[in-house]
Amino acid sequence: MSPKFLIRPSEPSDEASLLAGFAHVFRDIRSRDIWQWIYRDNPHTSKSMLCITHEGEFVAHSGVSFHRAIYEGKIIVIGQCRDAFSLPKFRSAMQGRTGLFAQTVRSIFELFGSAEGVSFYYGFPIPSYLRLGIKQLNYLEGNNWGRFLSNTSKRLPDIGNNYGFLSVTNSFGEDFDQLWRSREKHLKTAVIHDSLFLSWRFHARSTRTYWIWTFTPYLSPEITGYVIFSHKDSKAMLLDFHFPEQPKASFDFWLQIVEKLRWQGIEQIETVLSLNHPDLTNLFNIGFVQQALPDDFKFAFRVFDDGPDWTTINHNFCFTLADSDLY
Repeated sequence: MSPKFLIRPSEPSDEASLLAGFAHVFRDIRSRDIWQWIYRDNPHTSKSMLCITHEGEFVAHSGVSFHRAIYEGKIIVIGQCRDAFSLPKFRSAMQGRTGLFAQTVRSIFELFGSAEGVSFYYGFPIPSYLRLGIKQLNYLEGNNWGRFLSNTSKRLPDIGNNYGFLSVTNSFGEDFDQLWRSREKHLKTAVIHDSLFLSWRFHARSTRTYWIWTFTPYLSPEITGYVIFSHKDSKAMLLDFHFPEQPKASFDFWLQIVEKLRWQGIEQIETVLSLNHPDLTNLFNIGFVQQALPDDFKFAFRVFDDGPDWTTINHNFCFTLADSDLY
């Protein structure tokens, strides 16, 4: 590396310059609260690497959040790549495999690789960053995913009876852990969506507004399903979900959700998820239609030679938008 630049782990004292750099590159404001929620409050830790000049001026940043996951019956640790950016004024020094930006991102994989217990990385890069990642950082584009749309005006058949009721919640307890234990039996590779993960991912500190609704069958004390939406104007994004296993209860669950969404002024529902998701058939049954993949982001992996096989995780990795940093 040029003696004019230094790549090192970020420190709390770097937050002001990192947030200023983020605002300059993305033309968006990220609060200190959100930054700390991602990089300080993650129960399974997050890491942040930055490149600076020897005068201390910010150049580039790359971050990752670590999460517990299941892989073929075992618990492993994987990383989600996030917040990779650089200041335009330094990009002439960043070209190629040995450029500063590539070195900053690569430092994450070198410091926190398979020898340190990280099995693989994944992320949702913009198209230009994916092209750079494929050329310079050994990224591999994932292809087992899709985008799906539905609308609340679509008429659904009346099943005649209600099988349970919706409740609003803002917290995740043991009942969500029980749902995860029933879900993981049907998965080969996925981030663990237990109460610990969900409590962090959908914490109010993120400053985003979520609708979190659960389904409880009549004469039962336990929830059997949940949905989590973000929303803006007349559109809702379905971020995470678990449908009841009983088909009629599952359909009743969705009928009540649609009624509630209509009351909130929602006309369109969109989601993105892997094509191996256990509830994908349920989505088709309630009227979701597969669409072209998004133009503004892609899906990718970064694997290690001594880690899980790339072909296997590309086929088996199950995710929802809760596993992204998009909403």
